[in-house]
Amino acid sequence: MHADQTVLPAACPGSAAPPRAGLSFLRIVDIPFRTCAAALETWPHTGQDGRPVVCGPAEHDRDSGTCRVQVRLARGPLRPALRMRLEADHWSSSPPRTALELIPCGPVRPSAAYFRAGHLLLDQLTRWLARPWPVPDRSAEQQPTARQEHDVARFMDFHADLKLPAEALAQIADDTRNGRADQFGVRQVELYHNPEGKVYCLLEGPDEDAIRQHHAALGVACGDVHQVTSLT
Repeated sequence: MHADQTVLPAACPGSAAPPRAGLSFLRIVDIPFRTCAAALETWPHTGQDGRPVVCGPAEHDRDSGTCRVQVRLARGPLRPALRMRLEADHWSSSPPRTALELIPCGPVRPSAAYFRAGHLLLDQLTRWLARPWPVPDRSAEQQPTARQEHDVARFMDFHADLKLPAEALAQIADDTRNGRADQFGVRQVELYHNPEGKVYCLLEGPDEDAIRQHHAALGVACGDVHQVTSLT
Protein backbone atom coordinates (compact mmCIF):
# COMPACT_ATOMS: atom_id res chain seq x y z
CA MET A 1 0.00 0.00 0.00
CA HIS A 2 1.33 3.46 -0.86
CA ALA A 3 1.84 5.72 2.16
CA ASP A 4 -0.56 8.35 0.81
CA GLN A 5 -3.26 5.96 -0.32
CA THR A 6 -6.64 6.60 1.28
CA VAL A 7 -8.32 3.51 2.70
CA LEU A 8 -12.07 3.24 3.23
CA PRO A 9 -12.97 1.49 6.49
CA ALA A 10 -16.47 0.41 7.41
CA ALA A 11 -19.12 3.12 7.61
CA CYS A 12 -19.94 4.38 11.11
CA PRO A 13 -22.28 3.95 12.78
CA GLY A 14 -24.58 1.08 11.78
CA SER A 15 -22.34 -0.89 9.40
CA ALA A 16 -21.94 -4.60 10.01
CA ALA A 17 -18.73 -4.87 7.96
CA PRO A 18 -15.46 -4.78 9.93
CA PRO A 19 -12.85 -2.07 9.27
CA ARG A 20 -9.81 -2.88 7.16
CA ALA A 21 -7.28 -4.74 9.35
CA GLY A 22 -4.59 -2.50 10.76
CA LEU A 23 -6.56 0.78 10.76
CA SER A 24 -8.18 0.39 14.17
CA PHE A 25 -6.44 0.55 17.55
CA LEU A 26 -7.01 -2.18 20.14
CA ARG A 27 -6.03 -1.97 23.81
CA ILE A 28 -6.71 -4.45 26.63
CA VAL A 29 -6.88 -2.76 30.05
CA ASP A 30 -6.95 -4.28 33.53
CA ILE A 31 -10.16 -2.45 34.42
CA PRO A 32 -13.66 -3.98 34.84
CA PHE A 33 -15.96 -3.50 31.86
CA ARG A 34 -18.73 -1.84 33.88
CA THR A 35 -16.27 0.73 35.23
CA CYS A 36 -15.08 1.59 31.70
CA ALA A 37 -18.61 1.80 30.31
CA ALA A 38 -19.75 4.10 33.13
CA ALA A 39 -16.71 6.36 32.73
CA LEU A 40 -16.66 6.88 28.96
CA GLU A 41 -19.46 9.45 28.89
CA THR A 42 -17.69 11.65 31.43
CA TRP A 43 -14.20 11.56 29.91
CA PRO A 44 -13.10 15.23 30.12
CA HIS A 45 -10.12 14.91 27.77
CA THR A 46 -9.48 17.53 25.08
CA GLY A 47 -7.56 16.84 21.87
CA GLN A 48 -4.51 18.54 20.38
CA ASP A 49 -6.82 21.22 18.98
CA GLY A 50 -8.20 22.05 22.44
CA ARG A 51 -11.70 20.73 21.69
CA PRO A 52 -13.45 17.89 23.60
CA VAL A 53 -12.69 14.40 22.31
CA VAL A 54 -16.09 12.85 23.11
CA CYS A 55 -18.74 14.21 20.74
CA GLY A 56 -21.84 12.23 21.67
CA PRO A 57 -23.52 10.15 24.37
CA ALA A 58 -22.49 6.55 24.93
CA GLU A 59 -24.65 3.83 23.37
CA HIS A 60 -25.10 0.37 24.88
CA ASP A 61 -25.81 -2.60 22.60
CA ARG A 62 -28.23 -4.88 24.45
CA ASP A 63 -27.36 -7.91 22.32
CA SER A 64 -23.55 -7.80 22.40
CA GLY A 65 -23.10 -5.70 25.55
CA THR A 66 -20.74 -3.35 23.66
CA CYS A 67 -20.52 0.27 24.83
CA ARG A 68 -19.91 2.76 21.98
CA VAL A 69 -19.18 6.47 21.94
CA GLN A 70 -18.35 8.84 19.06
CA VAL A 71 -15.01 10.62 19.44
CA ARG A 72 -12.80 13.02 17.50
CA LEU A 73 -9.19 12.12 16.74
CA ALA A 74 -7.16 15.33 16.54
CA ARG A 75 -3.88 14.97 14.62
CA GLY A 76 -2.52 18.48 15.10
CA PRO A 77 -3.56 22.09 14.46
CA LEU A 78 -3.12 21.86 10.67
CA ARG A 79 -5.10 18.67 10.14
CA PRO A 80 -8.86 18.23 10.45
CA ALA A 81 -10.00 15.91 13.24
CA LEU A 82 -11.17 12.43 12.22
CA ARG A 83 -14.50 11.01 13.37
CA MET A 84 -13.91 7.73 15.18
CA ARG A 85 -15.92 5.17 17.14
CA LEU A 86 -14.61 4.07 20.53
CA GLU A 87 -15.93 0.67 21.63
CA ALA A 88 -15.59 -1.00 25.02
CA ASP A 89 -16.19 -4.75 25.33
CA HIS A 90 -15.96 -7.25 28.17
CA TRP A 91 -12.66 -9.15 27.72
CA SER A 92 -12.34 -11.35 30.81
CA SER A 93 -13.75 -11.74 34.31
CA SER A 94 -10.73 -13.14 36.15
CA PRO A 95 -8.82 -10.92 36.15
CA PRO A 96 -11.36 -8.25 35.13
CA ARG A 97 -10.31 -6.77 31.79
CA THR A 98 -11.89 -4.62 29.10
CA ALA A 99 -11.09 -4.38 25.38
CA LEU A 100 -11.00 -0.81 24.06
CA GLU A 101 -11.04 -0.37 20.28
CA LEU A 102 -10.76 2.90 18.36
CA ILE A 103 -12.28 2.48 14.88
CA PRO A 104 -12.29 5.04 12.03
CA CYS A 105 -15.70 6.08 10.71
CA GLY A 106 -14.65 7.37 7.32
CA PRO A 107 -11.81 7.51 4.79
CA VAL A 108 -8.40 7.16 6.45
CA ARG A 109 -4.93 7.95 5.15
CA PRO A 110 -2.73 5.60 7.21
CA SER A 111 0.03 8.10 7.90
CA ALA A 112 2.48 8.21 10.80
CA ALA A 113 0.48 11.11 12.27
CA TYR A 114 -2.71 8.99 12.23
CA PHE A 115 -1.15 6.03 14.06
CA ARG A 116 0.68 8.30 16.51
CA ALA A 117 -2.53 10.17 17.37
CA GLY A 118 -4.53 6.94 17.79
CA HIS A 119 -2.04 5.35 20.18
CA LEU A 120 -1.69 8.62 22.10
CA LEU A 121 -5.45 8.90 22.53
CA LEU A 122 -5.71 5.36 23.93
CA ASP A 123 -2.70 5.97 26.19
CA GLN A 124 -4.43 9.03 27.65
CA LEU A 125 -7.74 7.19 28.05
CA THR A 126 -6.03 4.23 29.75
CA ARG A 127 -4.30 6.51 32.26
CA TRP A 128 -7.58 8.28 33.02
CA LEU A 129 -9.47 5.01 33.49
CA ALA A 130 -6.74 3.71 35.84
CA ARG A 131 -7.64 6.32 38.48
CA PRO A 132 -9.79 5.13 41.45
CA TRP A 133 -13.48 4.84 40.56
CA PRO A 134 -16.53 4.16 42.73
CA VAL A 135 -18.06 0.72 42.25
CA PRO A 136 -21.08 1.12 39.92
CA ASP A 137 -24.54 0.06 41.06
CA ARG A 138 -25.12 -3.29 39.35
CA SER A 139 -28.77 -3.65 40.34
CA ALA A 140 -29.98 -1.51 37.44
CA GLU A 141 -27.63 -3.00 34.84
CA GLN A 142 -28.40 -5.81 32.47
CA GLN A 143 -26.88 -9.23 33.12
CA PRO A 144 -23.80 -10.11 31.05
CA THR A 145 -24.54 -11.82 27.77
CA ALA A 146 -23.52 -15.44 27.17
CA ARG A 147 -20.58 -14.20 25.09
CA GLN A 148 -19.34 -12.08 27.99
CA GLU A 149 -19.32 -14.99 30.42
CA HIS A 150 -16.40 -16.66 28.63
CA ASP A 151 -12.92 -15.56 29.63
CA VAL A 152 -10.32 -15.15 26.93
CA ALA A 153 -8.07 -18.16 26.34
CA ARG A 154 -4.34 -18.25 27.07
CA PHE A 155 -1.76 -20.03 24.94
CA MET A 156 1.89 -21.00 25.42
CA ASP A 157 4.38 -21.59 22.62
CA PHE A 158 8.12 -22.26 22.55
CA HIS A 159 10.90 -21.02 20.26
CA ALA A 160 14.13 -23.01 20.40
CA ASP A 161 16.31 -20.44 18.64
CA LEU A 162 14.92 -16.90 18.76
CA LYS A 163 17.52 -14.39 19.92
CA LEU A 164 15.58 -11.18 20.49
CA PRO A 165 17.44 -7.84 20.27
CA ALA A 166 17.13 -5.37 23.13
CA GLU A 167 14.86 -3.11 21.05
CA ALA A 168 12.40 -5.95 20.41
CA LEU A 169 12.33 -6.89 24.10
CA ALA A 170 11.69 -3.27 25.06
CA GLN A 171 8.79 -3.01 22.59
CA ILE A 172 7.26 -6.29 23.82
CA ALA A 173 7.58 -5.12 27.43
CA ASP A 174 5.90 -1.80 26.60
CA ASP A 175 3.05 -3.52 24.71
CA THR A 176 2.55 -5.92 27.63
CA ARG A 177 2.48 -3.15 30.25
CA ASN A 178 -0.07 -1.16 28.22
CA GLY A 179 -2.24 -4.15 27.29
CA ARG A 180 -1.86 -3.62 23.55
CA ALA A 181 -3.39 -6.28 21.32
CA ASP A 182 -2.78 -6.73 17.61
CA GLN A 183 -5.28 -6.89 14.75
CA PHE A 184 -5.93 -10.57 15.53
CA GLY A 185 -6.96 -9.82 19.13
CA VAL A 186 -3.74 -11.35 20.51
CA ARG A 187 -2.06 -9.80 23.55
CA GLN A 188 1.31 -10.66 25.08
CA VAL A 189 0.88 -11.65 28.75
CA GLU A 190 4.45 -12.71 29.52
CA LEU A 191 7.64 -13.69 27.74
CA TYR A 192 10.40 -15.88 29.20
CA HIS A 193 13.78 -15.91 27.44
CA ASN A 194 17.49 -16.53 27.92
CA PRO A 195 20.68 -15.53 26.04
CA GLU A 196 20.73 -18.89 24.22
CA GLY A 197 17.56 -17.97 22.33
CA LYS A 198 15.13 -20.19 24.22
CA VAL A 199 11.83 -18.27 24.34
CA TYR A 200 8.49 -19.13 25.89
CA CYS A 201 5.54 -16.89 24.95
CA LEU A 202 2.38 -16.63 27.04
CA LEU A 203 -0.34 -15.01 24.95
CA GLU A 204 -4.03 -14.22 25.22
CA GLY A 205 -6.18 -14.58 22.13
CA PRO A 206 -9.44 -15.83 20.63
CA ASP A 207 -8.06 -19.18 19.44
CA GLU A 208 -4.98 -21.07 18.22
CA ASP A 209 -5.40 -19.76 14.67
CA ALA A 210 -5.18 -16.16 15.92
CA ILE A 211 -1.95 -17.04 17.77
CA ARG A 212 -0.44 -18.43 14.58
CA GLN A 213 -1.54 -15.37 12.59
CA HIS A 214 0.07 -13.18 15.26
CA HIS A 215 3.41 -14.97 14.77
CA ALA A 216 3.14 -14.95 10.98
CA ALA A 217 2.59 -11.17 10.95
CA LEU A 218 5.83 -10.78 12.94
CA GLY A 219 7.73 -13.08 10.59
CA VAL A 220 8.39 -15.57 13.40
CA ALA A 221 7.98 -19.31 12.88
CA CYS A 222 5.39 -20.87 15.19
CA GLY A 223 5.61 -24.52 16.23
CA ASP A 224 3.33 -26.23 18.72
CA VAL A 225 0.76 -24.02 20.44
CA HIS A 226 -0.79 -25.18 23.70
CA GLN A 227 -3.84 -23.71 25.41
CA VAL A 228 -3.07 -23.36 29.13
CA THR A 229 -4.76 -22.37 32.39
CA SER A 230 -3.31 -21.03 35.63
CA LEU A 231 -3.86 -21.93 39.30
CA THR A 232 -5.30 -18.49 40.10
